[in-house]
Amino acid sequence: MTSDQLLEIMPGAGQQIPQFVDPLNAAMEEFEISTAQRQAAFIAQIAYESGQLMWLREIWGPTKIQRTYEPPSEKATKLGNTQPGDGYRYRGRGLIQITGRANYLHVVLRHGSGNRMGSTNSLMPATSRPSRYELAGD
Repeated sequence: MTSDQLLEIMPGAGQQIPQFVDPLNAAMEEFEISTAQRQAAFIAQIAYESGQLMWLREIWGPTKIQRTYEPPSEKATKLGNTQPGDGYRYRGRGLIQITGRANYLHVVLRHGSGNRMGSTNSLMPATSRPSRYELAGD
């Protein structure tokens, strides 16, 4: 995928595009997003979730829906949000807007720290980073 192709798909992204071309191509290679259909779906999802590469953090109101991210609610339970403030603390981040305590932990466990997804420190708020025991599954 080239900068020109991304600009055609996301005309609102403008000058944001150059910083994302290489990481997006690397992700498509790593996860075998190699057919035109899979690439179109992947880029479309990123364009939608990030507002054409403009938002890497969910805009927080909170809206009526965002309030359901807070416990106690069914949505909060599905997201793994267990503490007051978790909805805001674990609001959507990244190009695909990872949302919820459980999903943040999954990303940290899967990708660790110091890679293109960001470090544990940048993904998990300081007050709720898992201990080494939680990361190890103890």
